[in-house]
Amino acid sequence: LSIRRQRQMCIRDRWNPVRRVPDREAQRILADPRRRRFALRTRVAYRDQSCGRGELQAKARCVGVGCSDPRLKEMKRSSPTPNRLSFFLLLQIASSGRRALEGAWRLAAADADSAYFQGKQGDQSNVKGEKLETLYLRPPDDPLVRKTKAFSYWGILVEVVGNVYGIANAGLIWYDHTKKTMHSIGAVLHTLDASLYLFFESGPKGLRLVCAALFHVDDLLVTWCPTFDIDRLRGAFSWKKWREIDDAGNLEYGGKLITLMDHDRYKVSQEEFILDTEVRRLPRGAMSRADPTLQGSDEKTEFKSSTGSVQWVGGQSRPDV
Repeated sequence: LSIRRQRQMCIRDRWNPVRRVPDREAQRILADPRRRRFALRTRVAYRDQSCGRGELQAKARCVGVGCSDPRLKEMKRSSPTPNRLSFFLLLQIASSGRRALEGAWRLAAADADSAYFQGKQGDQSNVKGEKLETLYLRPPDDPLVRKTKAFSYWGILVEVVGNVYGIANAGLIWYDHTKKTMHSIGAVLHTLDASLYLFFESGPKGLRLVCAALFHVDDLLVTWCPTFDIDRLRGAFSWKKWREIDDAGNLEYGGKLITLMDHDRYKVSQEEFILDTEVRRLPRGAMSRADPTLQGSDEKTEFKSSTGSVQWVGGQSRPDV
């Protein structure tokens, strides 16, 4: 294949969740007052993954402006997330499994690669069970996009055929994809938590648990016994990185540090998160104002951010706060 042909194929693979609409058809869609309502704007979100600490880790992600989707009132968009009890239940299984007769249970965490690019929009229906209207995206427009021509393949419009970051039901599409995939490899969904999956095998005394997997959106925490073929799970999804407990007995998951202590005890802490959290101060003169309530959007945003950090720590690993 020529270099140009290889580049075209690479671009098509990268934009697999969308299909370019021929220009004439796109013009007809935009000229139709009803259909053009379903052509959403997009933007490119730029960020530094290192959050200003250390070397720059630039990341850019194209997202749809889902808040302008005219289907919002009729679409199903609520997706489950695990509760705190399930997280500690899985750690208890891993801890008890460290003394199992067949060998110590292992513990790992992983992040799904481009999770919201997986799943299909066509599988979704509205609250009445009817198929949702076809959704389109306009290409993003900013100085960097115009200079790099990164979205030239999109043309005037693209049709959303898969899953795309930013659309209102993206989380639900990913959850449905996860659920179908886990069932296809033999997992059973826990009846009390729609994000906890269990694997069982037949034993001398009936079924026995051999693996427990917890999904928090695209973050996985899993524990399994030595007799379980973990490649069944590893091969079912594309992972950015699969991490097991390291030599120091540490494992990061969901902003928490899990540490193996004394062979069979796990400690959960958020020391790194706490140390990295910026200490915020009230604006000069705020305490001496006649009206002590928050003034302006900046102070309100800062207050919400600060209390959110404290609530996160208090609800995950520090009930004393």
